[in-house]
Amino acid sequence: MPAFGALPAHKITSSILCNLLLRNPLAAKQAAFLGQTLNPLLDKASRGVADVFFVDAAHPVQGFHSGHVWSEKPVCVRTSSGRQRVNILGAMHAATHELYSISTTDYIKATTVVELISFLREELPGRRIHLVLDNARYQRCKLVAKAARKYRVHLVFLPPYSPNLNLIERFWKYLKKKVLAGFHYPTKEAFVEAIDNFIDEVNEGLHENEIDELMNLKFQLLEAA
Repeated sequence: MPAFGALPAHKITSSILCNLLLRNPLAAKQAAFLGQTLNPLLDKASRGVADVFFVDAAHPVQGFHSGHVWSEKPVCVRTSSGRQRVNILGAMHAATHELYSISTTDYIKATTVVELISFLREELPGRRIHLVLDNARYQRCKLVAKAARKYRVHLVFLPPYSPNLNLIERFWKYLKKKVLAGFHYPTKEAFVEAIDNFIDEVNEGLHENEIDELMNLKFQLLEAA
């Protein structure tokens, strides 16, 4: 399994890229993407001249999620018998950490992505919007590309196999830790409500310190083998 290591943007030189390309093509693609595409966009977001969102879907399941707790004796937590799930397509702002999301019990489809693009444009009229997203088929398709042109939204696709460069991946992990690990929800309605309430709390700033620390703009890159 490839190792990971932090590689600051200012140290991504042409000689480093050439060396990476020879030893690990994917590492080279990630380094080039970070230095040449992502970091310039994040600089614009930090200066407020553009809105950059990291987009991804999550699929929380109403079932057992392991967690950790301090206890003198083993603690048993009830779990649901089924595997009900809610599917969420989220877009997290790189600078403000505001989260826009669409939740559904249906599959995440291209039409869901179009709905998110339309909603972002409605919320941010006249702004320059950039969406950083992976190469899922429902995102990299003609329908989504057409909607992006219609609503003047720039789609920025990550290199293949690069979840480490998608900031919202950290948020989904945080959500599972805070809402799912060690919790039992007796009904699907309670399960969905807990997730929705947590997202509302994040947007209200109730987890601001943890979110700011978690969503820092330091990315890990693959190292040359």
